[in-house]
Amino acid sequence: MFSLAPHLSDLTGLVSIQGCQSRTVRDTAVFVDACRGPAPGEFMPFWTSPEPYAAMIARDPGRLRIALSHTWGDYRATPHIAAELERVGRFLEGLGHQVDYALPAVDYREAFAAQTTCYISNFAVVIGNMLAARGLERPPAQLIEPINIRIWEHGRDFSFADRARMQAVFNTTSRGFGAFFEDWDIILTPITALPTPKVGTTEYLTISDNPSVLDWFGNLWRNFAFTPLANLCGIPAISLPLATNEHGLPLGIQAIGKQASDGLLLQLAAQIERAIDGKWNDGKRPGVHVAPN
Repeated sequence: MFSLAPHLSDLTGLVSIQGCQSRTVRDTAVFVDACRGPAPGEFMPFWTSPEPYAAMIARDPGRLRIALSHTWGDYRATPHIAAELERVGRFLEGLGHQVDYALPAVDYREAFAAQTTCYISNFAVVIGNMLAARGLERPPAQLIEPINIRIWEHGRDFSFADRARMQAVFNTTSRGFGAFFEDWDIILTPITALPTPKVGTTEYLTISDNPSVLDWFGNLWRNFAFTPLANLCGIPAISLPLATNEHGLPLGIQAIGKQASDGLLLQLAAQIERAIDGKWNDGKRPGVHVAPN
């Protein structure tokens, strides 16, 4: 959807995605319309839309087959977050969509291990390039955060064979999601499996004192379980502020679709926005916010 030019063409070399945060679906659609598409010389294919998404969202989608899941392999949402997902699912059922629980048949443990390998090896290469440019042998502790130093130590000797095994898992995971979307249009999950960490929590940050890089990534996946695999597979997803966590803080509900279904996700988001009269987060705004005018 969005070019990584000029630095990369291969999505699996990055497992990250560009996007925006907005207060209306219209703004997101306009952003995507303005930014999508390839740069000259792209290696990866880019899908096109017969019309701008900003025009497409004026129409409701047809009756969609929407799967719900609050369990992603070894990772599962708290009962409260799972109940919030259930509530949103019933709301979508009321809009006329078919809603039920279903899960892509993939090896989630292998997928998250491959995702971890990708992040570690990517970070190690980036830090290694920074060191080489400055004539340094090791990351200076005063410039590089503790976890990033450990990531460099852990990943600097990864081989092409390690990356090839990772890519093989990326392929089988993507194929598994592809097969799932032969039967379902969208899968709905929470954005996070756990409540928002309290101020001062460092276990998810690169300033963590966790001595184990693998355990640190495991902590990330236990909390942010539901979002990484869309990046891994190169499929579109959108976060919709429709729920709250245990502490009453906003919780996103994620809608994931098959490749090139960005327009369908935006159509569903716009349908929801109309149904709730534009009142995301129940119309609540923080004390400090950007005014619409």
